[in-house]
Amino acid sequence: MTIASGVRKTGSTSAASLLFTLLGEYLRDNDQKPWTSTFVRALGALDYEEPAARKAISRASADGWLESERMGRRVRWQLSEKAVQHFREAEVIAYNRHQPPEWNGTWFLLFTSIPENQRELRHQLRTQLRWKGFGPVGGGVWISPAADAERLASDVLRELDISRNSFSFAGQFGTLGDEYEMVQRAWDLKLLAQEYADFDTQMNRFSCNSNPEMAFIHYTVLVHSWRRLVLSDPNLPAELLPARWVGVDVTARFFAMRDELGPTAIQWFWQDDVCR
Repeated sequence: MTIASGVRKTGSTSAASLLFTLLGEYLRDNDQKPWTSTFVRALGALDYEEPAARKAISRASADGWLESERMGRRVRWQLSEKAVQHFREAEVIAYNRHQPPEWNGTWFLLFTSIPENQRELRHQLRTQLRWKGFGPVGGGVWISPAADAERLASDVLRELDISRNSFSFAGQFGTLGDEYEMVQRAWDLKLLAQEYADFDTQMNRFSCNSNPEMAFIHYTVLVHSWRRLVLSDPNLPAELLPARWVGVDVTARFFAMRDELGPTAIQWFWQDDVCR
């Protein structure tokens, strides 16, 4: 089993999902416009047939992530404004966390009230708040120790147009109850530790001494798995994490491997465009 097919089987990864990683990694800070064949070639290296690759591209375009530019019989692609904004935010979440953040002991609490019959809106709220690092403690109450938690919450509430149904305050943990128990209620740190351990094991399969195509495969699967992992990590300060938190060493190893594989992988991805 190849590394690419392995991540597909273990993570139920679709061509559309991996294409999203390609957009975030290879187009985010690049003014070049890849051909359709560039994506087909890249997804082919990741074990996807051309029909699946083309379907993923069409879907990304239909969903407003890609914009096309026809040149004769061929098509070039670029990120939409929506995609640029999304990937800039995703980059901060994925790559600005080399160490647990400093913390002054202040908690931000958000209270929301959405009727049970508005299930889709409730789902969107849960998804976006978790993505921003918030944890639920019950009764429509969400907590975060992040210094910019108020801004993050405001962005979500404004986007979903539910600011009028919410209120908040910030302060220190009181004398009643146990702060660490509250953390355990809001976030499953045991599960998160296991996810970091699994990712560490996965990195054992990657090699920094690979040919260019394999470097591309290893790098893409590496960052794809990392992006999925950090979306479930609230990026808590060290004071709220278990002693000898596994995420610290795994994070350092990831960034070292990313720095090793990245330049060769990026060069291989754009090779098709440079040669034509």
